[in-house]
Amino acid sequence: SELVEQRIIKEVDSFLIQLATNPSNLSSIDDIERELWILIDEYVQLRGVTNVFPKHLLTLLPRNIVWPDTFTLEKLASVNSAIASGEGGRSITGDDKSFNRVADLLHYPNQRRQKRLSYACTALLGGPVNDHPLLNRTMRRRLLEIPSTKGRLWATRELFEAYNSQFRQK
Repeated sequence: SELVEQRIIKEVDSFLIQLATNPSNLSSIDDIERELWILIDEYVQLRGVTNVFPKHLLTLLPRNIVWPDTFTLEKLASVNSAIASGEGGRSITGDDKSFNRVADLLHYPNQRRQKRLSYACTALLGGPVNDHPLLNRTMRRRLLEIPSTKGRLWATRELFEAYNSQFRQK
């Protein structure tokens, strides 16, 4: 498109390098998304914010994925689903609003769910409590300039990896 040709929107450099040097070995969008969710889960555990994890983001968690044993977000989604279906009391966050996983909706394509995730997940990292140099206005604008969902997921995965690496015990 004209926006790409004029470099108004562009993919992240590491994605372009991987695409140019070894396109046949580039991870699938589903694999990139799985890795991103694992990093989001690690972030939640490192920061101790499981109890305040945004339900709107949790609704984007895919189904039928083999997660690591330490993955907590699937359990959190299951608890919220059970509460929404009337099997439990109130949600962990204290409200009793409905909870529907987007992956369960037949009319909602997987690509659309992934696109929403590619924009929404960085909201976890921003804000006054956990403001960080990796998430300045330039970084957020740069993520919005990435034209493909796969490229945005790739870039956000890198961002979560860099962010988490600063909080892991050395």
